[in-house]
Amino acid sequence: GIADIVCRLRSRENRKALDAMIRGEKKTAAFDNIAELAGWDGIYVTSVDSAKNRECQGKNIDEIANMRGCTPLDACCDLLIEENCHVTMIDFMACEEDIERILNVPCSSLISDATYPTAGLPHPRVYGSCTRLIEHFVLERRSLSLEKAVNKLTLAPAEALRLTGKGLIKEGFDADLCIFKPEELHENASYADPRRNSSGMKNVIVNGIIRL
Repeated sequence: GIADIVCRLRSRENRKALDAMIRGEKKTAAFDNIAELAGWDGIYVTSVDSAKNRECQGKNIDEIANMRGCTPLDACCDLLIEENCHVTMIDFMACEEDIERILNVPCSSLISDATYPTAGLPHPRVYGSCTRLIEHFVLERRSLSLEKAVNKLTLAPAEALRLTGKGLIKEGFDADLCIFKPEELHENASYADPRRNSSGMKNVIVNGIIRL
């Protein structure tokens, strides 16, 4: 449980062992070594519960360590202790070429992780993932066609989730339509200001009713 985790994080011996694990100096069971994959400067704090640590939001662990005059590992452990582990993060370790390869796999579709986190600075994908697929990967990088991108936003997830009457413009299906010009879509959310809706959508029709 969290109480035991917080207790273990206070131990200097445990921190030394954790440091050795991160550096690969100590053999252990496989784990997501994000500190190694992203680097301490690639891990950004996005939400905390307490007002006293609100200044940490939007800063990476290296920056927080410099503010506190300690090592990045100690900054990370201390922050987790102070917040009773209620800390969320964004880490930068994805490769766009990998994303492009995944997007071109026929069975892949798009997600946004739109429910996490709900406080602080959420990932900009919460507000802009669908727009980014078309604006960035279709129009800018030419990673896939517009038709494939639309499929990954409509029919592919509808079939995966077994949503009947969804995903196609077809007689008998729900009249759910988004009308737009691809070149007018723009993702406005950013890491510094993530709670911004995209722009450029002309009309949204939900079950035959115009909502936008």
